[in-house]
Amino acid sequence: MLTPKNLHYLKVSLAEKYKKADAAERIAEKATINTDGIDFTGNRLELWDKIIQKALSDNKLILLLEKVQAEHPDDNKLVVWLDQLKNRQTQSQQRLADLIRQRECLLFLGPGLLQTEIIDNQNGSIRNTSFNEALARGIAKMFVDSNTYYASSQASNLAYMAQRYNEEMGLIPGIGGKLVNHFYSECTLENPDPDNIPFFQPYNSCRIDNSLYELVARLPFRTIINTNFDNELEQLINAQKTSTQQPGKCDFRYYNMANPNGESQQQPGPVAENDVLLYNIFGWFNDRPSVILTESQVLAFTNSVITKTPPIDPAVVQQFTIDLTVPRSYLFLGFDFDHWCAKVLFQIILKLIKQENRAFSIMPKGLGLASTISNDANPNREFFEEEFKCYFIDDNLETFLKKLINLV
Repeated sequence: MLTPKNLHYLKVSLAEKYKKADAAERIAEKATINTDGIDFTGNRLELWDKIIQKALSDNKLILLLEKVQAEHPDDNKLVVWLDQLKNRQTQSQQRLADLIRQRECLLFLGPGLLQTEIIDNQNGSIRNTSFNEALARGIAKMFVDSNTYYASSQASNLAYMAQRYNEEMGLIPGIGGKLVNHFYSECTLENPDPDNIPFFQPYNSCRIDNSLYELVARLPFRTIINTNFDNELEQLINAQKTSTQQPGKCDFRYYNMANPNGESQQQPGPVAENDVLLYNIFGWFNDRPSVILTESQVLAFTNSVITKTPPIDPAVVQQFTIDLTVPRSYLFLGFDFDHWCAKVLFQIILKLIKQENRAFSIMPKGLGLASTISNDANPNREFFEEEFKCYFIDDNLETFLKKLINLV
């Protein structure tokens, strides 16, 4: 897929090449693009924007560029764009698979990986959503029932809803962690009783869906940075290693901002060669004070990491040492890059290497920067493409992980 920036320049290029309406209509017809409803008498850039959008929605952009290239064989930009459309995603996925197999790729798990299956109380419909959104909407329902103020537009924003919850509860230390722990525990019950579970009031039932975690557990990563609060993946990786008789185990650790002198009761040390390090950077719900939910806590977390009170586990920091003789690449799954803390996390705290073909992000629709069909460029996506050389692959997470497993 072309980036929004490249789609813009493609539009400009086509508008220059086909200045007359009949020429634009002719080349669109050669690419078998259905132009019904497109006004060919208006502004050329707007016209080509509509043709490109139609080509994208009908999966005919490659065909369109091939027809244009046949008429303009000396345009090197067309060659580059066609190569990106035809080959770059396949090549990038194969490169990524090779890096994972060699255990040279670090995995970042965003909120989109921890899924819940919800049965809605009102209409009985079943849908999947992230754990964070399910919890945020549960808090919103509690506020509605108690006539407590919150901005309704932020009902799915856990950082905001947790901030409001903390304020209402009197900023009790660990209250956010207790909230997460309670909700997660009830989501894993076999037979929850909705009448006795306040967080289930918006739903008939809410269950943790581990299907994406189960796929991740089959891939041989060395280090996994988890922005969720659970350690479900630890158990799945250990079960996978046992069933396939692979050496090593999953070593689970987490950052605990509440303990400035160390990492809870853990004793961090080197990670064994065949082990997988799963590191919860925003805490673990079974250690309630460690959980980082609100934006105020993220600010405090940033300060704690910078001042090393406490420091991030050395085994994690070692993975981000800028050493070109030991290449590191990064895969981001289920991230919302629109959240401001992503820039802080990558630039200040983890100091990701900024080189081409190092960072890959899989963005399912509905999560932050997922939509690439629109020519309206997302400034945050552009920032990560330019600043961190991040290559975005827009795909269904389950489909992508299955492809990756086959390639590895």
